[in-house]
Amino acid sequence: MLTLSILGRFIPRQEGLYLETDLEQPKIDSSTLVIWTMTIGVITTLFFVLKKVENSGEAFKVFLGTVAFAIPSFFYFKSVFLLAFLLLNRIDLGERLEKKYTITFSKVYTEYTPLIYDFRTKVILYDIKVGNPEKLKNLKEGDTLTITFNKGLLGYIFDPRIK
Repeated sequence: MLTLSILGRFIPRQEGLYLETDLEQPKIDSSTLVIWTMTIGVITTLFFVLKKVENSGEAFKVFLGTVAFAIPSFFYFKSVFLLAFLLLNRIDLGERLEKKYTITFSKVYTEYTPLIYDFRTKVILYDIKVGNPEKLKNLKEGDTLTITFNKGLLGYIFDPRIK
């Protein structure tokens, strides 16, 4: 339970340093690593346990037990690996990257909320978590917005700041 509360507290903090579109690749990569690690672990476990099993009924029970243990473990370790990826990526190599976006606005209740359009992924980012957000107030619909990022140890960009 302690690790779940730690994960619940730190993953949102780490995710806050990434734009939505830039967070997808670390999620995919960390999940892939978990799948490979667990597959190797399950195959190894089954190999050693099934060598000692006498009949097929017992072997089927061992297989079901292993799968029943692996499924919830996957969801737990998926979060652990994602947090590890995001923390390792925060090691700054000093490399900076600039990306250009188009600014647009959405009327939420009575005020206009700035949104940015990512050319690369063709996605509108609604929840903009960037440094220097006060610079968004001076922009108009269709303006080009340049955001600088740090490139981390694992190659993912993080810490977006409006230039």
